[in-house]
Amino acid sequence: MQKFLLGFLAVLGFSVSSYAQAPSQANFLIERGVELLDTHYAGFAKFDSAALERQAKTKLEQICKDLPKCEYPQGIPVLDELISNLGDGHTFRMTALKRAEFDANAGNRGLRAVGLKFAALPDAPALVVTRVLEGSPAALAGIVRGDVVLAANGSLERFKSATEAVTAIFELEASASRIQFDIRSATGQLKTVTLEPNVIGPWLPSLVIQNDVAIITFYQFLSPVVAAKVQTHIRAALTANARAIILDVRGSGGGSAFESMGSAGAFTDQVIGTRFATNNGAGGYEFRDGKITSDGFTIWNLANFVRWDKPVLVLTNRISRSAAEYMTYFLQRPGRAKVIGEKTAGVLNTSTGLYPLPDGSTFAITAGRSSSLDNVPHPEFVTPNIEMLDDMAALAKGKDVILEKAFDLLK
Repeated sequence: MQKFLLGFLAVLGFSVSSYAQAPSQANFLIERGVELLDTHYAGFAKFDSAALERQAKTKLEQICKDLPKCEYPQGIPVLDELISNLGDGHTFRMTALKRAEFDANAGNRGLRAVGLKFAALPDAPALVVTRVLEGSPAALAGIVRGDVVLAANGSLERFKSATEAVTAIFELEASASRIQFDIRSATGQLKTVTLEPNVIGPWLPSLVIQNDVAIITFYQFLSPVVAAKVQTHIRAALTANARAIILDVRGSGGGSAFESMGSAGAFTDQVIGTRFATNNGAGGYEFRDGKITSDGFTIWNLANFVRWDKPVLVLTNRISRSAAEYMTYFLQRPGRAKVIGEKTAGVLNTSTGLYPLPDGSTFAITAGRSSSLDNVPHPEFVTPNIEMLDDMAALAKGKDVILEKAFDLLK
């Protein structure tokens, strides 16, 4: 039985050794990318494969006309532009480092890092710390959510965008022995912290109990113990006699459909599930009482299943994507939970497959469309019941406006 992934559907083997002598690495990269799209794409974008390839190769000719060789570094930005122009958030290219992170999470293994996640600080060459992994070098050094990173081994002003800055820090985590962070706290205090990247993680759901409310924060749904970790947190919340649970999926990404269903299913007594249609067929999966079944067969099971019957709220933002969107939708659609925050990333109606590219990166391609068990197509986005900005400028001053709104609703 194929296990569908939301954000990542399947991993297919592909050997690239036979292309070592290709006359143009860049041309072959484009050809292979278009071939994979033509074979596996099952999303909503419309395109002419031959036209895409011609346009990309025309750009390559201009880029490479004065170069002795046209190699992968010249082809990568052309392929990235081709992919971006499709306008499908579930179709993208993963670098080798990002694929390593994916594999670590999917295998429930650690990865060399400092334990931080970031967002852009509006109108400033700086990053806001959005998440800190418990027990990580960053956490042990006292870095907290809302701290502002002004520099990481040099000023962030040298980067063109926040995405570029985050990528650079990610690369430092993989290679540098130390990273020096210049940080400003929410109170305005400046400090310099030197962190040594270490093998940490994976980023599993975390629990904090605040004012008799349990907050479960999700980071990804790839690890095969995410739903089981949610069960552990529910038990802790019950023991603490918490009166409600807040599920925070802000910034959370893709993962297993089963982990997403298992996580959502712990908060409702209704049957939830999804149907996926690919180029090769369709399949339906439903969750009830700790088990996922397909065609009447149990294919996934949560041991010692426990359900939360008290109030539930879900917090989202514009980068809550894929599996995080699915889990939220499973609870919002039947009215089990109100959603507070921003409209989500917009890949709720598809799933993704992973295919190796000859340069060592990975092509994630929309390989399936999704609908509810009653054959109602999933919407593209989750639209919150209460829409409000996930304000990073406010967070940098110590104010989490979405979380505060959730607590107001629970009064």
